[in-house]
Amino acid sequence: GAESDCHPDLTAAISIRRMRSMRLYGNGHLMDDLAGSMMLTEPDPLHQLSSDLERLLSVACQAQTSLLAQVGLGHMEEGTKVLKKWPQGSKWCNPKGAQPALFAYNPGPKTKESALAKALVRFGPATGTRRHRHLTDLARVGVVFSNSCSLSLGLRTILSRFEVVRVRNFYDLQGTNLLGQRWVEVLVIVHDGVAEPHICEIRMEELCFFKAREETQALVDSACRGLSALYCQLAGGRECAMVEYLARWTLCKPHEPK
Repeated sequence: GAESDCHPDLTAAISIRRMRSMRLYGNGHLMDDLAGSMMLTEPDPLHQLSSDLERLLSVACQAQTSLLAQVGLGHMEEGTKVLKKWPQGSKWCNPKGAQPALFAYNPGPKTKESALAKALVRFGPATGTRRHRHLTDLARVGVVFSNSCSLSLGLRTILSRFEVVRVRNFYDLQGTNLLGQRWVEVLVIVHDGVAEPHICEIRMEELCFFKAREETQALVDSACRGLSALYCQLAGGRECAMVEYLARWTLCKPHEPK
């Protein structure tokens, strides 16, 4: 099957599946959740510095350029040069900042409409007007590897080159989402070329799972838009973007064991 094609090295496949997610504990120490829980303390709070969406989106555009330069080139470069070489929607082969990745792709910064919908659906009920500061994927990049062994090595590279504040492993079968996706999510803080430090997302995938997601994306988008359109028709056109995001999140969110 597709998964066996992804894992020619069985040891690496088992290792990546067993790898624990990591967060900051004890005032800035990155450790896996089991070790952190043994400290009998809550994880350190993680959020953007500002709750103002307009400011966050402005800083995210700067952070996107910085993130692309550090992942693709392995160092900072003038923003206009990076964006010309690596425009939104394109790929960068053999990124130096995430070796030994096959390529990295630039999805572009999150749009304002998507940010509004995610913040309201995910964080609005609990945090109200401060909901936007919990958006940690306004600036993001994807990195794709040939197999799980390469992905593990790539994670080591990122841990050594970036200020990593969280690692979430979505290879655990108990946490698999409804679409069967597998990836590792890494949150990093970018300091260079930005008005203020900004949390960004690096999504790490194996090639076969990346291809599967690409091939099914149009169907997922169509289903989510269709559900949103049906709701808006019945409810008079209100909150369509929120309903579309909720449908997408239901399909993509990790399963939470009972």
